[in-house]
Amino acid sequence: MATVNPTSTEEVGNGDGSLIFYTWALTSTNTDGAKVSSAEWADRTWQAQGTWGGATLAFEGSNDGTNWFSMSNATSGSAVALTANGGATTIEVPLYVRPNLTTAGAGATITVTLLMRRPQPLRV
Repeated sequence: MATVNPTSTEEVGNGDGSLIFYTWALTSTNTDGAKVSSAEWADRTWQAQGTWGGATLAFEGSNDGTNWFSMSNATSGSAVALTANGGATTIEVPLYVRPNLTTAGAGATITVTLLMRRPQPLRV
């Protein structure tokens, strides 16, 4: 199993540096997304879509990059655990975040995206 590195796009929105967008391609073989730094970002909105094959996706946070916890949905307060296409806005502000297939499923291919927003836009 390999950790999946994300692609990132910083030129989203109006170009003031207030948004960053990450994409991971998780599979039943490569289940964990590489961590990204998230402490400077106020809002985290996740989306996942693809072929699930019985997989379960968690959005996880960590302050040390080694020990991970499930992040909570801002709407319900409960841990996010997707088993079908969907999304969530998470409420914790850890140093790092990542997507992780906690159940790999059979033949899963899931694209996970994350949009984060700075609390104060940069001046351009």
